[in-house]
Amino acid sequence: MPSAHAKLSPSAADRWTQCPGSIALCESLGLTSSPPSRFSAEGTFAHSIRAKCLETKCDPREFIGVTETVDGFEFTCDGAMADHLRPGIDSLRHIGGDLHVEVKLDLDKWIPGGFGTSDAVVITGNTLIVDDLKFGSGVPVSAKDNRQLMIYGLGALALHPKARTIVLNIDQPRTGDGTGSSATVTRAQLLAFGKTVKAAALAATSPGAPLVPGEKTCKWCPAKGACSALAAYTAREMGMTGDSEGRTRTPEVQSLTPQQRANILTAKPLIESWLEAVHAASLADALAGQPDPGWKVVEGRRGNRAWVAGAERILVGMLGDAAFEKKLISPAAADKLAPKDFIAPLVTQPDGKPALVAVDDKRPSIGVVITAASMEAPAPTPVGISFFD
Repeated sequence: MPSAHAKLSPSAADRWTQCPGSIALCESLGLTSSPPSRFSAEGTFAHSIRAKCLETKCDPREFIGVTETVDGFEFTCDGAMADHLRPGIDSLRHIGGDLHVEVKLDLDKWIPGGFGTSDAVVITGNTLIVDDLKFGSGVPVSAKDNRQLMIYGLGALALHPKARTIVLNIDQPRTGDGTGSSATVTRAQLLAFGKTVKAAALAATSPGAPLVPGEKTCKWCPAKGACSALAAYTAREMGMTGDSEGRTRTPEVQSLTPQQRANILTAKPLIESWLEAVHAASLADALAGQPDPGWKVVEGRRGNRAWVAGAERILVGMLGDAAFEKKLISPAAADKLAPKDFIAPLVTQPDGKPALVAVDDKRPSIGVVITAASMEAPAPTPVGISFFD
């Protein structure tokens, strides 16, 4: 995996295309990239195994037991990781065509000085397929209107200038049903998006670019803890006020109007993002010997125990078959091995608990719906850019 990062990185496109001022703010703080984490390092490790499999046509299970240190974190490929990687690898192989792995892309035509690396690009007929592995097990990533993949698609056009159809594919094996997500755009749609990106890149590198808080904008921004716009947005939406002693007060929940509650719920992801930044800053200062008043750092809960390399052989020698557990596979795993109409009668699933979501959620309501238009004041408009008219 490449270690260099572009100033306007495709992976951070959700941020700089919507909050142009974030680039200058991050640079002023020396935060040109997010600090490494165990999650990102694990993704890098999984990417490297996947790339080797695609390049050498080997099976991911051949890498079981392989250990590697990434960004200071040590990982060993196990059977679960290999089995998660295999479906995406097999899918790319079954497409046929001309497969390119870890493709370095020149994006300068749309993003001055821009570049990136696509996990895989497949050329078949008049179709260009851009494939990206997301090994995280958190929120599923959608390929539809995915800025990062569409920017990769623009760069990949150089490999197939006559492509008429561009397929954007997310391989995310550890979320949902493990099939990931796919979306298709035409060449004309992709080039129209390129004009939007070019304008956004110009705005992001212009003096005085504004800071525009937003859910996707702030989630992974390394400078959110120092962002005055996010702090002001959080205080405004929560109705925070200061008292005579300089303490911050929030209104009583019972005193909020329905519209005020609606606004706060809409702003919840941003408010949580700001609180996470406050926590991270306080922890960093405490570790540096300057804890905030009334707080201290302690050793957290230890991680789960795990076997060291070679433990299996020793345990089998001592315990024999008792060293292993045998249990029924999950319904999700069975779906991949047997027809669903065979599995369905054998499965039970409890009803979902009531969940509060925005009115534009596609699931049917189980209660009364009141739109923003019928409230006492309009709901805040989400910040974003439109790809297509």
